[in-house]
Amino acid sequence: MPPTLAALRLDRLGDVIMALPVWQALKERYQNCRTAAVVSDYTAPLLVGMDYIDEVYTLKEMDFQGLEGAGRWLGELDCRAAVVLEPSFRIGLIPLLAGVPVRVGCANRPQALLANRWVYQRRTASGLHEIDLNLAMLRPLGVYRRGLIPRLQVSKEEGAQALSKLKELLGGRKKPFVVIHPGSGGSAIDWPEEHFSELARRISERVAVVVSGRDSDPVQEVSRRAGVAAWPQGNLREFIALLACADALVSIDTGPMHIAAALGTPTVSIFSPLRSVSPRRWAPRGNLSVVLKPDGVECERCLRERCERYPCTKEVSVGEVVEAVESILGKSG
Repeated sequence: MPPTLAALRLDRLGDVIMALPVWQALKERYQNCRTAAVVSDYTAPLLVGMDYIDEVYTLKEMDFQGLEGAGRWLGELDCRAAVVLEPSFRIGLIPLLAGVPVRVGCANRPQALLANRWVYQRRTASGLHEIDLNLAMLRPLGVYRRGLIPRLQVSKEEGAQALSKLKELLGGRKKPFVVIHPGSGGSAIDWPEEHFSELARRISERVAVVVSGRDSDPVQEVSRRAGVAAWPQGNLREFIALLACADALVSIDTGPMHIAAALGTPTVSIFSPLRSVSPRRWAPRGNLSVVLKPDGVECERCLRERCERYPCTKEVSVGEVVEAVESILGKSG
């Protein structure tokens, strides 16, 4: 069996999507090697059908037994090099337990103790996009690549099933349709629910609207207030297929935004002024997109209810988002 090169990323959806170019660059540079990914069970469905990822290990538990199991798996694959793409000491243990000879990690993080090749990065202060920061982690392996765009794949069967479900939801109404995703699972500062409801009501006068999300309460509330359809909760692959069919997605800066971008679906995204989630680092790439954020200086950290502006995203008006959606639909239509 050919030797294996691995990359590990076990955090959120958007983080894994921004890491996809790493596996692509490894496969381009070392065509005679196999590529492997270690990801969480939540994000593993993102990697279905990726022709540049040969092996995927789904880590379900982050305890020592789970880490040891992932290490054994890498060892069985004859893994020669592993890149830990997130600053996690615990995840850095996996290549060490596997006895991987070349272990790449961040030089300025505790995980550096577990690595033997290092890349110095201050990600928030770098001014670089997350994709380029991830690709820079490959330099110790002789890979110097930029400009790659994350891409997700949906099968014909998945697309057909999504369209069939949409036809039922929308009462046979045809495209165009827009997906509105009110929520972030706590990963970002939400846009107010009443703003999403007003947005859905206004744009539903022109196009079909589907509300999506993992948290059923805001989804059902926005759907009820605006009188639009709610996408029934299902698995991640079904949601990916929905976004692949959509004419646009409206959301805050969260994982579904990156899923849509990786599918080539246009996006309208509402960002907060937090420096750690700046569009310079986290804006969608590779699609038609509009990014909206409150005016003013960037914030170093969120004081939440102690800040008189909180939630500051409310400063992005419904009218601005409506205008952005209409602009996106006009350009893509």
